[in-house]
Amino acid sequence: MIFVLGSCKSKSKKVEEVKHEQEALIDTLDNSNGYFMQTKFEQGMSAGKVTEFKFSPHLYSDTNATVELQLLHEKKMHVIIVKNDLSLFYHIHPTQSVSGEYSVPFNFNYGGDYIVFVDYAPVNANQQLERKEITVAGKGFDKKEYAIQQLTSKIEDFEVKLIPESKSLESGHAISFRSTISLNGKIIDANLLDNYLGAKAHMVIVSSDTKQFLHVHPMVMDKSLMLHTEFTVPGMYRGWLQFQYQGKLVVADFVFLVSEGSGHDHGSHDGHNKKEKVEHTH
Repeated sequence: MIFVLGSCKSKSKKVEEVKHEQEALIDTLDNSNGYFMQTKFEQGMSAGKVTEFKFSPHLYSDTNATVELQLLHEKKMHVIIVKNDLSLFYHIHPTQSVSGEYSVPFNFNYGGDYIVFVDYAPVNANQQLERKEITVAGKGFDKKEYAIQQLTSKIEDFEVKLIPESKSLESGHAISFRSTISLNGKIIDANLLDNYLGAKAHMVIVSSDTKQFLHVHPMVMDKSLMLHTEFTVPGMYRGWLQFQYQGKLVVADFVFLVSEGSGHDHGSHDGHNKKEKVEHTH
């Protein structure tokens, strides 16, 4: 299923003025959307200090209208935060107050440049994704470079492997991965994973230039997780697989090195993609 982002076919002068005012607050991935998320961050954000993130969904055509959000995997809003070099990843969920505004406290461990992705869906409307670039003061660390593909991740006593069906990762082709999860050397039946946010697992993939965002929801097949996605452009991508087992939330990280594909494979697979620099895949 292809998700097409919502759009406003005509805008009044007032709407254009509102849009211009919001450009300083939020950098949308698709400015044709009929919706925008007013995003507020506290001034002087710094590492080690709790920051309050505030979000208010609006319509360009009527900024005073109340915009209700629908549940997306058990939450009305998913906020993904990654460091600009993709070395850090966070996934948080704002909650709605009586005023209708969504907010969530957050503490950055390190200073530096970050990208904030806001994923939401108004009731009876298409799914939206917006992006904001922010800078956090405080002690950071040197920029990390990822030049080696990493399809195995070890987190404490867990080991997670991604096994691609194809020999190489190429852009423009549907790619499938089988994922095995081991605990203390023993493979876990994926059916026994806890349900986390309405699924057995979630994976977020971001390209090195942060211009492409993929949200993958694996399926369980033969006791393993199966992931289907497509890298539309070559380059380096970072991926984070989240799953929960016996109440413990685990985040496994990966590095994908994608080469230029020889052609485009438009073959179908179980899932949905949302193009326009952002994709959601089941």
